[in-house]
Amino acid sequence: MKRLLFVTNLFPRPDLPRCGVFNAHFASALARALDVMSSGFRVPGSEVGGQRSEGGTQNSELRTLKVLVPVPEWNLEKHAQIRAWSPPPEIRAFLSPNMSVHYVPVFYIPIIGRSLSHFFYQRAFQRYQSLFSECDAVLGSWLYPDCVAAAAAAKRAGKPFWARLHGTDRFHLDAKFRGAACHRALDMAEGVFVNAEFMRQELADRVIEVDKIAVVRNGVDRDLFRLQGRVDRGELTVESGDLASNTPHSTPNESYGWGICLRLRGRMLRCRRLLFLIILPIIILPILQIFSSF
Repeated sequence: MKRLLFVTNLFPRPDLPRCGVFNAHFASALARALDVMSSGFRVPGSEVGGQRSEGGTQNSELRTLKVLVPVPEWNLEKHAQIRAWSPPPEIRAFLSPNMSVHYVPVFYIPIIGRSLSHFFYQRAFQRYQSLFSECDAVLGSWLYPDCVAAAAAAKRAGKPFWARLHGTDRFHLDAKFRGAACHRALDMAEGVFVNAEFMRQELADRVIEVDKIAVVRNGVDRDLFRLQGRVDRGELTVESGDLASNTPHSTPNESYGWGICLRLRGRMLRCRRLLFLIILPIIILPILQIFSSF
């Protein structure tokens, strides 16, 4: 495997530079590993050989890792702007030169349209089907809707697909409608990567083939993070690095619709019909929550 397409919405963006920084580090390390594999230096499990040139590899195409970043955005007027995005300055320093990032705007319906998101993702990916055709394999990170849509696009291109799941992904499998789509995607996957044994068991309990689940535990960059010792209050501190920007929980609220609700609330409170607008969400939100559970 020499060319990989990495699909995930958990990736730094110009408007959310701290979102998914851990995935940016992961993709950059992956790009460097692919470069080593295709340049003649041995890595564990690699039998790929060749001579290294001044450019880094025999062929620039061999060292290409492309990252496809879907950006949920209900405002269609912003889609052209999103397509022109480039990685934010905060992460350019550590990104591998052997990778490229493509931001893909995806229409979505906040809250009540959650179980329809994979349809919109699949439609958006059709515009970038050439990326799936040019790669040797596809890796998706985040089961729904990223992996579901990526699996369908990989199947159209005739490329093998792997899924990298996070802890909360298992709950998508319990939903009625989108859960069925998740099961179909994992059935199409060549393999599934998780970072803990408990996730392997959780997936097995949900009738996912155990033989295709591999546990790859998270590593720690000791040049950035190390225990400094106990301070006056008896707490452990981090000497360097930004924990908030490197945790997988820095998911954009807007991706799930709550960012839209918060912005709309500010406008509603300034309207004349204040009482009506305060009572309305109290009535509607429980109904929306019921719809979003399917």
